[in-house]
Amino acid sequence: MHDKDLIDLNLLRGYDGFVIGFSGGADSTALFLYMTELADRGVVNRDRLLAVHVNHMIRGGEAVNDRDFTR
Repeated sequence: MHDKDLIDLNLLRGYDGFVIGFSGGADSTALFLYMTELADRGVVNRDRLLAVHVNHMIRGGEAVNDRDFTR
């Protein structure tokens, strides 16, 4: 395991792809960046990573800012 890896990467191997819930907050941004780093290292297929943002339109302008950031 790479010294920066937080999980056993063998858990990720063999999956067709990953859908990442991406709100634009610090935790989902870190997860998205980590998964793209794993793609750069050949652990996961970049073409099979999908970041999904859902704007429930509850938080007004903040939600619009999140949407724009994730885009």
